[in-house]
Amino acid sequence: MIRLKLLKRRSNFSKTKIILCPSFTSIKEVSDKISGHMIDLGSQNVHHSSNGAYTGEISVDMLKEIECEWVILGHSERRQYFTETNQIIKQKSIKLIQNNIVPIICIGETLEEKNRNAEVEKTRKYIFWGGPAKNKLFLKRI
Repeated sequence: MIRLKLLKRRSNFSKTKIILCPSFTSIKEVSDKISGHMIDLGSQNVHHSSNGAYTGEISVDMLKEIECEWVILGHSERRQYFTETNQIIKQKSIKLIQNNIVPIICIGETLEEKNRNAEVEKTRKYIFWGGPAKNKLFLKRI
């Protein structure tokens, strides 16, 4: 029932996309269920290396195998608990774009930055100086 409501709503917005990004343990099941519908599949993370021993990480090849089209990068949790930096997110973004997968980049501010009303400046700085926008492949994609 929910799926039908989502699809009906989507038909009213021709430029709107519905993207589901389940945990990796559920991604294949979700992929099977949305196949043939107007819903895209995304992942919650990807590793930036093409190969190597990275136990538990998700590679671009794994995502391509299940026809994943989107990946969320830069979660506040990944930045905080896994110390992911803008440089790592940039590497991941470039790897995805090279493989025709679209990165969804989360940009957030700390509480201290928010209290200083610095969130707009941080976002602007990230996009234009520190983020993947320096990469020509990224600019072609957006």
